[in-house]
Amino acid sequence: MYSDLLEAFKVCTGVPVLVITSFNTRGEPIVCTPHDALESYFITQLDTLVIGSFRLEKSAAGKNVQ
Repeated sequence: MYSDLLEAFKVCTGVPVLVITSFNTRGEPIVCTPHDALESYFITQLDTLVIGSFRLEKSAAGKNVQ
């Protein structure tokens, strides 16, 4: 049951909330592969991408600051 999943997640992480969402941008299909995730990351305004134990962060110098 979903409530069991939430409780197990809370026990493991200390966080009592689980957000379920899709990873895609408007007009594009849902991201299914690491390659898809990287493409989406580099063409959007995402700041950070985590895939497994790897984390990518865009530097402030690479952003359009207004």
